Amino acid sequence: MSIPVKLTPTCSNIFLINENLCLANSLNIINYNVSSLSSALGFLENYQAHWSNLYSTFQTYSAIWIQSVTNVQTFSSNWVSFSNTVISLSGDWQKPYTIFYPQMLEINSWYAESPTDRNDYIINWLNLNFSPNNYNDKQIINVTVYLYEEQLVSFNFSRSYDESCTPNCTGVSVSCSAGSCPGLYQGCNHHGGLAGVKGCDNVYSYCSQQATFSAPQNVSCVGHGGRTLSVALNQNSLDTHVSQTINIPFINTNNNWVLKQ
Repeated sequence: MSIPVKLTPTCSNIFLINENLCLANSLNIINYNVSSLSSALGFLENYQAHWSNLYSTFQTYSAIWIQSVTNVQTFSSNWVSFSNTVISLSGDWQKPYTIFYPQMLEINSWYAESPTDRNDYIINWLNLNFSPNNYNDKQIINVTVYLYEEQLVSFNFSRSYDESCTPNCTGVSVSCSAGSCPGLYQGCNHHGGLAGVKGCDNVYSYCSQQATFSAPQNVSCVGHGGRTLSVALNQNSLDTHVSQTINIPFINTNNNWVLKQ
């Protein structure tokens, strides 16, 4: 009587029964085979339920998946082109660029701060307006800062002008016989304090003249009331001008702006 064995343990879930084996001695083998096949059947039924759900899902969404695959085939060339564009231009996007700090800073106050405080001041402004999370790692930004200076400017002006009130004419020469000399007259703006009431005075009434003379005589006038006009102005003011322009480079390192060494 031979004992049934598996030649290859993993080739089957049952043992083969030797046809020469007595029926009584094959009962244990039959019971094992039935139990093994029953267990395998239950295991298969369990997987069948999962596969059935998967098949139902595929039937439900297959039209959408097929359309998606069609879209991939249709637009793949555009996506590849876009990808190539990104790869081609990414080098330019990574190039350093310059931004300008929007306010001028007083130069003495700027250099009164420590280098660390000055850099932190600009970094805080960068974080507020140019968050490092929006930029690639190792992106470089150059920040241009204008520093101004105030200087005291004094303006002094002083001029004077002397007005002698001397007539421009040096005089006149007149000649007439006694009793035939007409009265000399030349209007002037002297009015004896009666402006708007009395007319112009005769300028010759203030000049040296003779009533009668036989030879030519020179007549001249003498100026009166000369004054000196003086104008002076002294004024101090502050002049503000750009004294220095500085560029400070920063680099994005692990989503933090740090000073580029």
